[in-house]
Amino acid sequence: DMKILVADDDAVIRQLLERNLTSWEHEVVLADNGDDAKRLLVEDSSLRMAILDWQMPGMDGFQLCYHIRNELNLIPFYIILITSRAGRGNTIEGFKCGADEFLPKPFDKDILRARIDAGIRAVEQQSYLVKCIRNLERNAARLELILAQLPACPQCRRIHSDDHRWFSVKALATEDFTPTPTGPLCPKCAKKAPAVSPEE
Repeated sequence: DMKILVADDDAVIRQLLERNLTSWEHEVVLADNGDDAKRLLVEDSSLRMAILDWQMPGMDGFQLCYHIRNELNLIPFYIILITSRAGRGNTIEGFKCGADEFLPKPFDKDILRARIDAGIRAVEQQSYLVKCIRNLERNAARLELILAQLPACPQCRRIHSDDHRWFSVKALATEDFTPTPTGPLCPKCAKKAPAVSPEE
């Protein structure tokens, strides 16, 4: 099940959507205008899907889509726009604003459920990807802490391993990481270094 925001100024449509969604074991949060919908999205971080009417008081569905994608930056989040205004241009504009799916009014119950199921799959996939990225970032940070403690050439910053090999840290860490130069010069840098005259 999923917590879904339904925003529509038509009470009949809101009740119809709520009845269908709850019968499919989803939790529903209702708003009758765009401004209340925006407030609910800010206040409730557990919302992962929204069904938005294109035309409603306050912030309309297009504006709310743009706000979700560009200001709230909710990830993962799936948006279905519902509208009685069909047309190729309107559909393109809706996708540009950040909608994932369009549903015309009056909508078919079975198609609605198919759209909801597709949205759930998309949210689950996005959640998994976000989790993987966060794990990779944590592991990269740990790796850089370890690399910072290894001996590195003072000039080229290559790492000196226990088996006396030298390798670039770029293959193991982020591009902006620079190891602390605590080791001897590597063979390449040693060849380039000027000869030091013995003290008399």
